[in-house]
Amino acid sequence: MIVLQVVVIMLLTSRKSANCQSVVNHNNESVNLSTQNDWRCARLLNHCLIVTTVNYRVPGKEFAINFDCNVHPVKNAHSDKVFRKVTSYRMDGRNAYSDTGFGLEYLSFPDKITTLVLHGYCVRMQRAVPLYRDFHNLELLELINCSVNHINGDVFQDLPKLQKLVLNSSTFGVMTHDVFHKLIQLKEMFIENCTGIQFTASDLVNIQLIAVRNSTVYQISSIFDYLPSTLKTINFVNVLTHEIPNITLRSSDEEQSAVEDVAVVQSLLSCVIVKSLPRLISLNLSRNSLSENSIVLHNLPSLVTLVLSHNGFNQVSVALFASGSSLNVLDLSHNQISYIHPKAFSSSPLLRMVNLSYNLLLSMENFSPLPRLERIEIDKNPWDCLWLTKCRVINPSLFEIFRYSKRYDVLSVWGLPCRLEDTKEISTSLPFDRSEETIADSVSAYPQGKIFTKGRKESIVQPLSTATNSLKILITISVSY
Repeated sequence: MIVLQVVVIMLLTSRKSANCQSVVNHNNESVNLSTQNDWRCARLLNHCLIVTTVNYRVPGKEFAINFDCNVHPVKNAHSDKVFRKVTSYRMDGRNAYSDTGFGLEYLSFPDKITTLVLHGYCVRMQRAVPLYRDFHNLELLELINCSVNHINGDVFQDLPKLQKLVLNSSTFGVMTHDVFHKLIQLKEMFIENCTGIQFTASDLVNIQLIAVRNSTVYQISSIFDYLPSTLKTINFVNVLTHEIPNITLRSSDEEQSAVEDVAVVQSLLSCVIVKSLPRLISLNLSRNSLSENSIVLHNLPSLVTLVLSHNGFNQVSVALFASGSSLNVLDLSHNQISYIHPKAFSSSPLLRMVNLSYNLLLSMENFSPLPRLERIEIDKNPWDCLWLTKCRVINPSLFEIFRYSKRYDVLSVWGLPCRLEDTKEISTSLPFDRSEETIADSVSAYPQGKIFTKGRKESIVQPLSTATNSLKILITISVSY
């Protein structure tokens, strides 16, 4: 029995603070490796043809040429004259054999090329070999609708000036962690609608932007092992992974970190630690599976905008925003929040707007708004009518910054829909101890509602739960006649 109690205590303790440890799904790993062994690129083609657009994206100078994969490259004085000044190509490999590779040997003067787009290839490489050996001045490389069975760091080892890499709608059987580590000048990486992605951001020593959308990665935690000091923007949207998706965002050099904008959205994150990013301005972790016990925000002095909507928060504690001294906008909408600590935002004196819409709030007891707080969005919460009435009178500074869509066709307080809770009876003259005339004068300052200036006072009595007619319930609680 003692042993069991110790185990339970340890489990409960571990839930109090976020400890983002990655757990790899080894079944998915075997699937990934089997993809390499079972790679299929067979194409029943009568001819091997690579349709190539020369001077791609150069207005008025584009023309097409077809390379026959069954014929060795032919170069002569005429071809040298035609292609000597060409700097951009688009090669369509949909009619190329799988063992042909990308057919880069057909391009003349590769050292002059700055833009290269490879489209529609299905390549089974026997081994990863340098593909761009003579492309020393290549600045932009795009792989679109391609399938490659194996790719590692050797493939990109001869691209010292590559600044932008685009992978779109492509599939990779095996991609090793070090696949981009030799792209020392890469500044922007865009990955969209791809599968089999795997790399480490810390290898990209000059990267400024990493964007991954609608793609599957092997380990999202390894991508963010350490953030390069040059990285400014991270944008991950709808990224699936072969592990339990937990991430830690931190810079390899805290003092030199350049990260300003981070968005990891709709990626099933269950645990996040963001720390020691002194220049971070915007953080968007919406549409994940986070709660107050699975997120840690530490040492983020420049954070202005924080979006945590569409998660699993059920309360807001004091510790959650302890490091957000510059926080200006906070979005907590579409959660299950039923309690907010009265001092939850006390560490954020510059807070201007909070969105609490679509939660489970009945009240905000003992909550005093910060001096600069201008608006609190509160739509779609099951507010307690009695608390709202009390709040409007004894805490008007809070009620005045509530923002909501007004409705008068349902039970509401000044247009804010609400519900009657368990209290059976409460007099309109208590606990506020205000005269009928004073209350009427206060009400007249808000002409949105109908004012009953005459009639004797009545007690508000909650109708019995056995009532079946909603109209009768509404009539029963009227305060004048």
